[in-house]
Amino acid sequence: MKILIILAIMLMVTIPQLSLAGSQTGKVLNIRVSSKTIGNPTHILLEGAWSNKPTCAVAWWAIDTDTVAGKSLLSILLTAYSTGKEITLWGTGQCDLRGDMETAFQAGL
Repeated sequence: MKILIILAIMLMVTIPQLSLAGSQTGKVLNIRVSSKTIGNPTHILLEGAWSNKPTCAVAWWAIDTDTVAGKSLLSILLTAYSTGKEITLWGTGQCDLRGDMETAFQAGL
């Protein structure tokens, strides 16, 4: 419950800067779990059109699973993958975890 409250507060604080951020809805095609601390963040591939994709992003989304928020995102993504449900990812509009992937900050089933 605390994590949801923290994520809601983060969303309220970041809404102005997210107006140009990407979003994508579709089924999870691939998840590659790794760690930012070893130089490669966890990354996710979705099917479906990617709205407002930043020019730095190629095809994958990045999440930092070294954080509590990142672990929560991974949990949601694994649930969507294992059940075959569509998910929506929202990004930060930046490729700060890896230069060719938009950083995801929120997901919803």
